[in-house]
Amino acid sequence: MPRSAHRATCLALLLAALALAAASGAAATDPARDTGDAPQEEGVDLGLPEDDEAGKLDFDYGPVASWLGAPFDRVLGPYDALRDYLREEWKFDYVWYYSPVFQAGSQGHHDTTAHHEISFIGDWTVLENEKWGKSGVRWWYLHQYTYGKTSTSEFGRAAGSSTFTNGGPGDSGSTDVLGLLWYEHWLIDESLVLVAGKLDARQLISRLRYVGDDRQDFMNHSFFNKVVQPVFAVPALGLFASYETDQMWVSLLMKDGDGHEKGIDFKSVDNGNFQYAGEMGFITQPQSLGEGRYRFSVFLNDKTQGFERSGWGAALAFDQDLDDRYSLFLRVSRSEDQERTLKTIASTGLIVRGVGPWAQDTIGLGVSWGDPSKSDPRNERDQYSLEAFWNMRITQRIQFTPDLQFLIRPSRDRGKDFVAVGGGRVYIQF
Repeated sequence: MPRSAHRATCLALLLAALALAAASGAAATDPARDTGDAPQEEGVDLGLPEDDEAGKLDFDYGPVASWLGAPFDRVLGPYDALRDYLREEWKFDYVWYYSPVFQAGSQGHHDTTAHHEISFIGDWTVLENEKWGKSGVRWWYLHQYTYGKTSTSEFGRAAGSSTFTNGGPGDSGSTDVLGLLWYEHWLIDESLVLVAGKLDARQLISRLRYVGDDRQDFMNHSFFNKVVQPVFAVPALGLFASYETDQMWVSLLMKDGDGHEKGIDFKSVDNGNFQYAGEMGFITQPQSLGEGRYRFSVFLNDKTQGFERSGWGAALAFDQDLDDRYSLFLRVSRSEDQERTLKTIASTGLIVRGVGPWAQDTIGLGVSWGDPSKSDPRNERDQYSLEAFWNMRITQRIQFTPDLQFLIRPSRDRGKDFVAVGGGRVYIQF
């Protein structure tokens, strides 16, 4: 598709989104509407990692973990008080987390890998009033360090997998990434959000509620859209808009196609190579089931420094609550661009919440199939994977997640029909 057609399509979608917002705005801001002190609707979900307001949860540790959790809270009491003060008085909220990850596989060589991650995530609300709406800044800085010589990518290659088995760095040593840094402005009772800055498209488009954070749920990237659609490849400067009602939402994204994740690159924007994404979703709540979110996404990319030709893609995904504890998910994504890891991917599974001795644990069971891109000579056949994880919420600050994966017919090694990968993550937030 010519570049002019790309931009015309995005402009048409943007105008349609703004028209929808304008049409609904009058009703949403009706002066006769009772606002009072009642809590407002949550509005558009940007899908960023949450800190669960450490120190604020009514968390029952239980006899097993009380020796660990309660003393931890007492030591960090002054720190929590400072966070509370900044949050309440200055609308400045943040969280640090530290997460070591370990995996071992049956591939026979490069069969262990380990790394840790340190993240600094935050938001600062700089404006909030009835006339002008709400605006602020969000950021996400990530540091990763690989222990030993086997990085995540080397571990996956040794297993013959076409996808990473965890979200660790691709290279040995340390890696520093500015994952996102953006300005956002909320309007119409926080139903419309406009975002500008360095965007992480994975948090904004085609994101399932229970699948998509390889630090707290599935680890294998076959469950994420990143391995198929070029628009997710690298965080970069861009624009995003989303409007959501009780029944539906529409989102649009445009970002620099030549940006890099290490910092903010203004010069690459001058190349005029961009990537685009649009999404429409519907929110349902059948009488016999819980909430369901069904979404259809389309993707377009110009020829860039990383992709030798323009291309397109599409994804269909949903997550459906069966009740308060059980949820199903499914994602099918395909890319016309042959330069991605996978050309087509399909994944589905079950999420179970409220299990375990602390009643706040989550168990996930998933299966995926991937049709690898033929442009990479290493890809020889379709790949299947099974994964199960148990996210144990030991205390309000500490989580532990054992994880087990089975790679069936790894696409990059015909000599292997089956590889088992076991591992675990610790997640500590401050």
